[in-house]
Amino acid sequence: RSQLDAIKMLRACAKRASGAPASRQTKRHHVASISTGACLATDGLTLQTAREWDSDGSNQATDFAQPAASLFAPDRKVVLFAVPAPFTGTCTNKHVPGYMANADAILAKADELICFSVSCPYANDGWAKSMGVDRDKITFLSDVDGSVTKAWDVAKDYSDVSLGVRSERFSMVVDGGVVTSFQLVGDAATDGEVILSQL
Repeated sequence: RSQLDAIKMLRACAKRASGAPASRQTKRHHVASISTGACLATDGLTLQTAREWDSDGSNQATDFAQPAASLFAPDRKVVLFAVPAPFTGTCTNKHVPGYMANADAILAKADELICFSVSCPYANDGWAKSMGVDRDKITFLSDVDGSVTKAWDVAKDYSDVSLGVRSERFSMVVDGGVVTSFQLVGDAATDGEVILSQL
């Protein structure tokens, strides 16, 4: 990205952040004001596309990198929900199904719907397939080393259930690179409905 592009991105983020809605409380979620208005369209942070291991082609991370600056570009509205780990109970039985049920309605108002987790992209791919997720509707992205989770300050230690440091369960709307709503999720089953009401 050129220096001029970076300056334009920062200006766009600043302009949108100045009009971001205030924090609010809902029945199921606490909307954190510290995150509302944050600019996520920053250089240097990348996520990995969930995928099968390719025995004949490339498995290089650089070939499947999804830069945050592109995901949260000025002309895009993105819904992202984070789960602690693939193949775990609440994530599999409640959180993702809630978004599967609301995906069409969400995508009528947003450009992309992303499921985010600290995981390897190969496990993430197998998990999505095991749930029968339509990948044209929900994109699965992995924070392989937890660096994005750390940068966003949403890391949580789940060592008590043998998961180690992962991400908080949260959801957010990012419009033009700026967070317009953010919440730590208490009721995973209804999170898809809550985020839809925020679009």
